[in-house]
Amino acid sequence: MKIKKDWYFKVVAGFLPIIILFLLEGGLRMIDFGNDLSLFIQDKKQPYLLHLNEKVSLRYFLQEKNATNGNIERFLKKKPQDVVRIFVQGESTAVGFPYFHNGAFPRMLDYRLHKDFPDINLELINLSMTALNSYAVYDFADEIIAQHPDAVIINAGHNEYYGALGIGSTGTLGSEITIARLGVELRKTKVGQLLSKILAAFFPDGNKTDYDHTLMERMVKKQEIPLESDLYKGGIKQYEKNLDETLAKYEKVGIRVFLTNTVCNLKDQKPFISVDGPDSLNASYCFYQADLAYKRGDKKKAKEQYMQAKELDALRFRAPKEINEITERLARKYKNVVFVDVERMFEGYASDSIIGKELMLEHLHPNLKGHFLISEALVKSFKQSSFLYANNAKQTDVEVEFKELPLTAVDSLCGEYATLLLKEGWPFNETIAPDDKKDKSLEEALAGGLAVNTIKWEVAMYKLLKAFVAKGDLSRAIKVGEAFILEYPYEYVMYEQIVNLCIDAKEYNKGIRYATRAYKLKKEPVMARQLAILYMKSDMPEKALPFLDILITANGRIDFRPMKEIAQKIVSCKKILAEEPGNVELKQEIFVLYSKIGNREAAAKYGNI
Repeated sequence: MKIKKDWYFKVVAGFLPIIILFLLEGGLRMIDFGNDLSLFIQDKKQPYLLHLNEKVSLRYFLQEKNATNGNIERFLKKKPQDVVRIFVQGESTAVGFPYFHNGAFPRMLDYRLHKDFPDINLELINLSMTALNSYAVYDFADEIIAQHPDAVIINAGHNEYYGALGIGSTGTLGSEITIARLGVELRKTKVGQLLSKILAAFFPDGNKTDYDHTLMERMVKKQEIPLESDLYKGGIKQYEKNLDETLAKYEKVGIRVFLTNTVCNLKDQKPFISVDGPDSLNASYCFYQADLAYKRGDKKKAKEQYMQAKELDALRFRAPKEINEITERLARKYKNVVFVDVERMFEGYASDSIIGKELMLEHLHPNLKGHFLISEALVKSFKQSSFLYANNAKQTDVEVEFKELPLTAVDSLCGEYATLLLKEGWPFNETIAPDDKKDKSLEEALAGGLAVNTIKWEVAMYKLLKAFVAKGDLSRAIKVGEAFILEYPYEYVMYEQIVNLCIDAKEYNKGIRYATRAYKLKKEPVMARQLAILYMKSDMPEKALPFLDILITANGRIDFRPMKEIAQKIVSCKKILAEEPGNVELKQEIFVLYSKIGNREAAAKYGNI
């Protein structure tokens, strides 16, 4: 009997801590303590949409004040069968630092895909955040899978040492990957968040959260991580294990992955820290030799030495080449993974195939042209793997496509100013030259405000739009309108605005593209009317007819039956004209029909006005 009692008490004693933890977790949930750290949360204004949880990075930052935010990009809670959904996972490059918004390659890719495939329903959602790394890539995977993506893009590798939980960072949990992952799981619970707050209260570290220092500086614990040291190898091991197991998850459920390698500034970024030793192992010496080789025209030797200087740089902000080698090897390992060679794309557009300041802002973040090239590398991979595109799809005219992007001077200036501010701090420590310019343009003023966070992006873009419209600069106003749609693809009012601008600017093809997307969002008669007008002005009466039928059925104040009759007659005439291209009388008849409804643009194709 005594033995049974002892056994009973041992069982109770063993389960008691677990019971207490469950009760504590339940109590903390009841009083709404801490944060919901789910990857996705419901949009407050549009409950049928989800978006990235702004607080999700708290899973990874031991010092909460260092936690970063991503973009709020909304997508349908319930995915329809006809929607193509793509998620992007990555770090500061993928989130678009220092441009953010439409300066990021995922937005450029989104714009290009919608332009190339105007009839498909596409959602491209960027989940990237500054200072995250492969731990987040791994951790996000299950929740991404639950949203049924058609593809996932992964662009990572630079933050394995100094990103959140990075082995050389202030937020490291050590070299044991399992312990770091358990730490992440614990912080998802209310008990874990309580424990974190208690530890932060008893062991504060002001240097890790001092906003007088940049996030770069606050995140670095080990400034020197020599090549092939234990810490160096730990970062490599961390990246390989996290990425390998992430790709295995996606392969198991048959999700296609486009996996990119990393790029960084080789030619125009001196090493930050050189470790004492022989010249061949000194980063600064190798960089010096590279400069000499480049000046004397030995570009091959220069490239080798620039690469070696980067590899030997002990302050490991730039991913070592071993990271790229692992990326490519793992891409080849899985049948569902497509390797995207961004590095090769950059080398193809860099002077002497050595990546430098013509494509990079500082040590590792691309400029706007660089971001476009990442999107181009992805489009090329889509074509080669027959994802969305046919394998034989025509090649891109890079310069033309880049100019068509909805980018403004505010975007480029904001990136320039933010880069200057970044390089003023550690480890660059470059003094900002005094600005003697008294009268700043509107673009300069808005970009400056964005760079120092004194104005919101939406406010800046609205002021820019208003100024362009007032000056009658409709082409640039349309670019701002397109920028708003990339930011708010489910906001109907944004489409109304740009469709009107396109009609006024006589950019009818673009107007059709956005009016079609608007009509899919909300089947309003006013947008059916816009589509009818746009198709008639574009000499496509056969496509205008269904919308004229909708307007006639709606029985509004305007009688669209006469326009439908004219459209039907033009369709009939065009069918005959296709067989008799020299029939002048038919051309004249079409000219007269279009002129009756005041459609001068379409009429001009068939005669003189």
